[in-house]
Amino acid sequence: MKKNILWLLALIVVIILVIYLSSRNGGILSSGQSLRQLFEAGLEQKCLVEQVTEEGRSESVTYTSKDMLRSDLKYKTSEATTSAHILIDGEYVYTWVDDFNLGIRTAIDDAPKTNIGIDQKFDYDCMPWETDLGMFDLPDQVQFTNIRPAN
Repeated sequence: MKKNILWLLALIVVIILVIYLSSRNGGILSSGQSLRQLFEAGLEQKCLVEQVTEEGRSESVTYTSKDMLRSDLKYKTSEATTSAHILIDGEYVYTWVDDFNLGIRTAIDDAPKTNIGIDQKFDYDCMPWETDLGMFDLPDQVQFTNIRPAN
């Protein structure tokens, strides 16, 4: 049962990320970077993306600071709103969806092999941001499970 819930969570995160990263209609245009590039830049910045498709609307706010990144995504359809999150701490990528107490942790170098889209480029509108370290805390109520790519 726990394994089924974990795979369901992984599937939901992947679906949200695929929809979000592949839908480029509308939105704020700026830099054409990936989450990995924003992370590696090491700047203190807040980046926004808003996109509208026939299926729904997605909004993302990404915060970066030196060696950390957090991205909060909301995807709204006529039936539901789903919120997903990505946190990168330099070594691992953590993903979780609101209302689930399970999340995924994978090594940053393995993320592309596990379909976590940190290398997918899309357009951000970025501005300077004064770091709030609390934004980079993992949620206490979420238990993270290590995911490794299949060989």
